[in-house]
Amino acid sequence: MGGYFTTAGGDSAYGLAKWYIHPDSVNIDNGELKMENEIELKVYPNPANGNITVEFILPQPEKAFLKIYNSKGELFRKFVISENENKKDIDASKWAKGVYYCVLEQQGKRLAWKKIVIE
Repeated sequence: MGGYFTTAGGDSAYGLAKWYIHPDSVNIDNGELKMENEIELKVYPNPANGNITVEFILPQPEKAFLKIYNSKGELFRKFVISENENKKDIDASKWAKGVYYCVLEQQGKRLAWKKIVIE
């Protein structure tokens, strides 16, 4: 990237910088996360300032992952979901205020996502 700037990512960069996206970051395209199937995912309360509950129904009776990404698309938290779980209670009381993305994955495929606002 080139432009009129002197820093990028907190480092000195006089007019030239490299853009890097971590391979485990969220893929955002036109403001939407790409996923394989549309699975209902409920997150409440939302906005929140303490505990949040995430409810879902897994399409396959297999292990899944619930991943929380920050607003920069960086993986913030990762939870293992067992094959018989249909909800996860998460303590978000110490999270910084802002926007997060909750993504449900199974067999390496993104199934659903929700935006979470922490106040």
